[in-house]
Amino acid sequence: MFSWLVKSHRKKLIKTPFPPAWTDILKRNVAHYCMLDDIESAKLHALIQVFIAEKYWEGCGGLELTDEIRVTISAQACLLLLGLPHNYYENVQTILVYPSTVVPSPRKLGFFEVAQEPMEVSHPIIGQAFHQGPVIIIWDAALHGGRHPDSGHNVVYHEFAHKLDMLDGAADGTP
Repeated sequence: MFSWLVKSHRKKLIKTPFPPAWTDILKRNVAHYCMLDDIESAKLHALIQVFIAEKYWEGCGGLELTDEIRVTISAQACLLLLGLPHNYYENVQTILVYPSTVVPSPRKLGFFEVAQEPMEVSHPIIGQAFHQGPVIIIWDAALHGGRHPDSGHNVVYHEFAHKLDMLDGAADGTP
């Protein structure tokens, strides 16, 4: 019953016209978008509509989320799904977006844990994907990677590829 409701809701989302302002964002911020044919673009639009609606988005570090942020990140994540069997990244519930590079708080030992070796020092990150948790994306890195694919590094592709890999329960390089 629940899957029927989800499918029905997704069909309704997909039937909603794709906003022209979102297309402008894609053309401006996702260089690979211009390489798609009409059928692929239509599929990507549908993926983006469902992805944005079904995920919980949170702006962190004072970042106010906008359509530009959601559409840019969603498009890059959903490009990885084109041509793959998928369930809209079912293992992603939350996307945390920071304005720029952050240094995560150091991990604290649990109440019953004893350190067997020195605790790892926190390093600056531009993205992170947790096995059973959120995806963290740094907005300025996501925007740069989307606009400049020739740089060879795209944090959204990288982190969402990890989430695809984790679909089988292990982060081992094979989804």
